[in-house]
Amino acid sequence: MSKKLAGIILLTAAVSGCAQYGAMGTNPIVGGGFVDMDGIGKLHKVYYMSTPFAKNNISDSMMVRCAEIAKSKNKPYFAMYNNLMDAIRDKKEYEPVVWSHLLMSESEVYILLSENDQSGYFNAEKILQDLGQKVKDRKS
Repeated sequence: MSKKLAGIILLTAAVSGCAQYGAMGTNPIVGGGFVDMDGIGKLHKVYYMSTPFAKNNISDSMMVRCAEIAKSKNKPYFAMYNNLMDAIRDKKEYEPVVWSHLLMSESEVYILLSENDQSGYFNAEKILQDLGQKVKDRKS
């Protein structure tokens, strides 16, 4: 077994203990879906992986997952950042960046939840109304 494969297996095992998996409980490393976990400070990290043919769907799925997290934490708004440096600089994103590779498409964002509507923040309920059913219909 190569060192790289062993590293991926160890990373997967480490993340499994502290993360929530999505897309009906699938592990994104094996079959696609999301992983979300607490980030640094008040940030939450959300990662989504799928087939390379689903690139357009990942953006909507990420937005819905971020809105679900905000709603589950009783926070009606959230800001989205591409990485920790953007979060430190408060450089908000208005849609997740999706990378496509030969075997997969993926996206990773950090979100900051809020009780107050602020410039550059998303309304979680509006995201769920606008995109929730669209994302569910694609999965079924």
